[in-house]
Amino acid sequence: MTATGFKASDHTSFDNVQSGACGGLGISTVAQAQCVMLARPGITAYSQGVKNPHAVALGQLGASKGGRARALALTPEQRREIGRSAASARWDGGLPKLLRPLFWQYNFEELRLPESMNEVMIHVLSYGQSTHIKWLRRRFGDEGIAQWIKDRKGRGLTRSQMSAWISRSTMNRWLAADSVAQIWENR
Repeated sequence: MTATGFKASDHTSFDNVQSGACGGLGISTVAQAQCVMLARPGITAYSQGVKNPHAVALGQLGASKGGRARALALTPEQRREIGRSAASARWDGGLPKLLRPLFWQYNFEELRLPESMNEVMIHVLSYGQSTHIKWLRRRFGDEGIAQWIKDRKGRGLTRSQMSAWISRSTMNRWLAADSVAQIWENR
């Protein structure tokens, strides 16, 4: 029997665990030792992946109070500065990396908003998947997207690409007046 109450044959040696289930995880020696304890026959759980739901709930209660307490302790000038730096970190005019596949013919790092707004709108609406469209809606809002489409009278977009923002009658009117749009729509 070992100090833990298990016979040496009940668990795998530290070397076997290091090269097996626990070793490749890049975890500390203490965590690997805990993993050795769990490497007994019939036990497959890794202790660091399991969280106590009661401890999580208590942590969330404290976290919700901490944000308010910090905000009350800061001066209005400090709060403004934190807000400015957060906005700057979130948005420097560059595009998020999730849009990179849509701009294969551009130098992606050089695209900036609002200068490249036409390129961003047309590429996201024409080639974008649901995650790209969701980003566009969060960034510009449905009203902004609809206004951009109206300003261009839908040029470069198909009915299906405009349908979420423009009425069917308006699309029909635009397509009837633009022979090039009819070619794209009927291809």
